[in-house]
Amino acid sequence: MKKCNNFKTLLSAAAVLLAAGVFIYPYASGIYEQYREEHSGIPDAVSSMTRGGVCRLTVVANTSKIEEPDQFAEQVIRMCRENGFQTIHFSEDLGGLPSSLFIAVYLKKSDVDKGEPVLRIRYEPLSCAGNGNAESDEEYTIADPPSEYRLTVEDGS
Repeated sequence: MKKCNNFKTLLSAAAVLLAAGVFIYPYASGIYEQYREEHSGIPDAVSSMTRGGVCRLTVVANTSKIEEPDQFAEQVIRMCRENGFQTIHFSEDLGGLPSSLFIAVYLKKSDVDKGEPVLRIRYEPLSCAGNGNAESDEEYTIADPPSEYRLTVEDGS
């Protein structure tokens, strides 16, 4: 009789542990996936707004620190030119590619609503950079040679 009770107790404990595992696994898996994404080191655009040839992007770096801001900015611009973001792709159907980019960079997705970006990146045609001449800007697109553009990186801290 005692062996039967021990077996039932052991079986009950195993069932409880299995049930707990079934409920905990999706939660733990989601946390792991979020951590892995936020530390992948691969930038991703999380929002964009284009108007009049000017595109404003919000990009997450998916890292805890940006060591080389200029190299990071060049990587982000290259991803924009190649339409290489995982989440957002530029549509060439409606308004064509943008002529200028204004990019706010955050370290992680969870930082976006919490404060100022760690970097601001501007990518504008040389003939119009800084003078706000939107009519001339529309002749250019980000697909034009980088030599026709000015890249400005501002540290947010």
